[in-house]
Amino acid sequence: MNDAKIREHVVTHLQQALAMERAQIGELRTLRDEAGIPAVRALLDQHLSATEAHGDRVEQRLAELDASSSLRLMGQALGSAIPKQIINRVRPASECAILRDAIAAEAMEVAAYLLLEAEAIRGGDESTATIARELRVDEVATRDELMTFWNQAVGRDVDRRTGDGASRTHVARTMLIDHLRDTHALERNAVVMLSTVLTTVNDELACERVADHRDVTKRHGDEILRRLHELGSRASLRKQAQGIAFAAIKGPINLVRAERAAKDLRDMYVVEHLKLVAYSQLAVLAELAGDDATLRLAQAQRLEEATMADWLEREGARFLLETLHAST
Repeated sequence: MNDAKIREHVVTHLQQALAMERAQIGELRTLRDEAGIPAVRALLDQHLSATEAHGDRVEQRLAELDASSSLRLMGQALGSAIPKQIINRVRPASECAILRDAIAAEAMEVAAYLLLEAEAIRGGDESTATIARELRVDEVATRDELMTFWNQAVGRDVDRRTGDGASRTHVARTMLIDHLRDTHALERNAVVMLSTVLTTVNDELACERVADHRDVTKRHGDEILRRLHELGSRASLRKQAQGIAFAAIKGPINLVRAERAAKDLRDMYVVEHLKLVAYSQLAVLAELAGDDATLRLAQAQRLEEATMADWLEREGARFLLETLHAST
């Protein structure tokens, strides 16, 4: 691939990053306004200002490269954000849902800047690589701080549902069962996604790592299902079917879309954070419900997901660069 084509890819990733940052502004405002935990609201308000500044910095870099924002990408990003905001307004009030969506948004931004940095390094564009690296550090810091609020978020959601003579422990147990079913569906969906990713990874070590994690993900789903049975419940066929249907649609798209390895890295990174969120929430619910077995399960599986997320953040750009070089 010639230098002009590589530069074009860098510009495209900058345009995507700008569209993402601009689209996040509306989402962050919605989440900030809905947040019931004062410290979360303050953090989201602070990050809203940072997001505006991030967008300005990316836009400035585009101008330095004699490029501008992409109206098409901006429209796609804003269009995808509008339904999300509508869903947010009609969903039941939930501090956990607010926290989950905020963390998922941060994970998406971290992944986007990992990809931008990799493309910039490949093109020898150190200025863009530095911007991507510095903005990623900001996003990681916000993500990590949001992750510290699970006790408060789950506690508020349990308290909101406690009433009419129901004990806090009973409510936590009811919520625990439902969340186990959600987590089981998420793991099943992740297995299908990881199987698709294996068809696009071009790095031997990365392929081995993804295959190993697919096996871990299968085991996680089996262990969650076993725990549901021990608690006298079962998996939700509706939730599982929705997840598998989504992954099945996504699979063929991955096989034909441009820069599929880059997009797969982004998808893996975001899904790992959704699973980290799921197990963080599950652990707090299990503790409130007095369910030591589920607590141990959630803690063990969260540790394995955190290890994979760390690997993607540390090594993902390397194997992406190798894949990009192999394609030229």
